[in-house]
Amino acid sequence: MTGWRRWLLVFFAATVVFAVGIAVGEAIHDNPKPGITLTSETTLHP
Repeated sequence: MTGWRRWLLVFFAATVVFAVGIAVGEAIHDNPKPGITLTSETTLHP
């Protein structure tokens, strides 16, 4: 494999890893606390 092909492959792999990292970071940012949400309802009488 010639030198420029190796550098092109390294650049492509680094770009893919960077893009996956950005996607994972955005997914974590969109939903930071996964889990069950409990909602309670109370009726107040005057």
